[in-house]
Parts: sequence; C-alpha cells; structure tokens
Amino acid sequence: MKNNLFRLIKKRELSLNKTLKRSDIAEGSGVSRYTIWRMLSNPNHPVSARNIDRLCQYFNCSVSDLFIEED
Repeated sequence: MKNNLFRLIKKRELSLNKTLKRSDIAEGSGVSRYTIWRMLSNPNHPVSARNIDRLCQYFNCSVSDLFIEED
C-alpha cells in the first residue's frame, strides 16, 4: 500500500483554486508538517491510524482514497 496524498492535495487545490502549502494542510488537519512531508517524499511511509483519520476528515475522503494498492 502507498499513500495517494499528492493526488488528494492536487484535487483539493483545483476545487479551491489555490495552492496549498504543507503548513495549510497541517493546520487544517492537525497532522504535523513533518508527517505530511514524509508522506509526500516516501509514499510507503507508515502513518498512524490517528493521522489517517485526520487526513481523511480534512480531505473528506475514505481510507481507500488515501491509500492505493501497489502492483
């Protein structure tokens, strides 16, 4: 499994018509900028259930939207 965070960010940027900074996402979701950076730089980086829940709430998505199966 790898995270799909980059695509979720791009989708939200399109809907808001503005660029999101990691600090915007961190503030809005309650997930640290460091964790967001790690997720973006390494899509296989492990993420806590708490942060998964926070990101799903922030992006209004399901866990299956946040993570995709690798081939």
